[in-house]
Amino acid sequence: MRTEFVYPNLIKFLLLSFILVVPFLLRFINTKLEVYPAVLFPSGASIISTEDSLLIFDKFELLGIDSISGTRKKLDPEKFVHPIPKHYWTRMVPYRFGLDSVQQREISIRRLQIKVQDSLFFSAAQVEQTQIWFQTKLQEQACLDSFFYITSLQVFFNQSEKKIDSSIVVNETIVRLY
Repeated sequence: MRTEFVYPNLIKFLLLSFILVVPFLLRFINTKLEVYPAVLFPSGASIISTEDSLLIFDKFELLGIDSISGTRKKLDPEKFVHPIPKHYWTRMVPYRFGLDSVQQREISIRRLQIKVQDSLFFSAAQVEQTQIWFQTKLQEQACLDSFFYITSLQVFFNQSEKKIDSSIVVNETIVRLY
């Protein structure tokens, strides 16, 4: 006598549920633990606060020194990090684009009250290769190749007038390449 499996899709359902629940649980513990590619929609790259008709948000800018005029010049992030997709450049800013040989980072799981420290190590050859790569990127945008600025701004956008009212420089870092 042969026994037939009554629910042929049950195994597929359980497997798919497991695959989808594990990333959800990791994200529930801490959003930084969410696996890539994300199963859930991202919560956004930044927080925008509102006051009446004013939106306040943070923004990064890359600045170089124009090689002809010697004045500051806004760099195009897409050209600066190409072939890396441009939406990743703001994620590289906290790590100074990998130009430090050792980088510490800390991941905290608030709900479980756990902190994990991690160190990224780059060899001197890797750091030098990255410096040369960014020097080339600066030259392509007609800038001096010795350094560039990473500027953190707080931007105030007026919703009723549909324009930026003002912006404040919160932090500026000089990244020296040699």
